[in-house]
Amino acid sequence: MNVVELGTTVEVHRHPSKDESFVLLRKFRVNTYNEEGTVTESVVLCPKEGLYDVDISKKVCHNFET
Repeated sequence: MNVVELGTTVEVHRHPSKDESFVLLRKFRVNTYNEEGTVTESVVLCPKEGLYDVDISKKVCHNFET
């Protein structure tokens, strides 16, 4: 489990051999990127709206912002 403070931005990265899942306790944004560094998807997770999780496949560049 990772815990991050409000205002945290995690740099774009990827996991070569494992998938990653996010389950949140408060609102944050998850972005995925193509090989050129362009955002391909941006999802705002928000428990008040019933949006709790997102799965990121291995080798997909991504970051998140609180």
